[in-house]
Amino acid sequence: MPTHSGDIRIDGQSVTLDTVQDAIGHGIAYVPEDRLTEGLFLTQSITRNIVATSLDRLSSKGVIDMKAVEQETTDTIQSMQIATPSADKMVGELSGGNAQRVVLGRWLLTDAKVLILNGPTVGVDVGSKAEIHKKIRELVKGSWFDGFDDFRRCSGNWRRIAAGSFSCIADNLSNSLKVMASRKMSSAEKLKSFT
Repeated sequence: MPTHSGDIRIDGQSVTLDTVQDAIGHGIAYVPEDRLTEGLFLTQSITRNIVATSLDRLSSKGVIDMKAVEQETTDTIQSMQIATPSADKMVGELSGGNAQRVVLGRWLLTDAKVLILNGPTVGVDVGSKAEIHKKIRELVKGSWFDGFDDFRRCSGNWRRIAAGSFSCIADNLSNSLKVMASRKMSSAEKLKSFT
């Protein structure tokens, strides 16, 4: 593989990412394709999975605010439409679609500035797939990524992603397609505001 170099900028500021914690600290969230081995704590409850990346925000002086944890969990279960009789249910007992909703809900709680979704509907049933796509469309509504349908047409043949625009080569399009941003999502806009 050839060596590449570049600059990662968030809100116009250059950032260095040496660890996962650095990325999270700079507002980058990643939803992996393989939720079972990379995205979930299968033997832990829905609650613990949902709040795993938000404990700093839900704690004060090392003490977790359990009322806030319960509220965040309840809100996430409702907004992500996770079918479960209890937030105490082990995530490993959920269907694929509901487990994926837990992973998405967890990262949405972080108020990420950049949300990277790697195959967000791989291995989920048709109904869950439609609901997850609907949530993603609601999430990006009005943001620079509002050209979601055009991104899908590019089907992975991206050449460049840059400040508010992208170019791609797609077999069914002549030359390249360029979608300009209507506006960038401000860092103040919360990812969970679509609920």
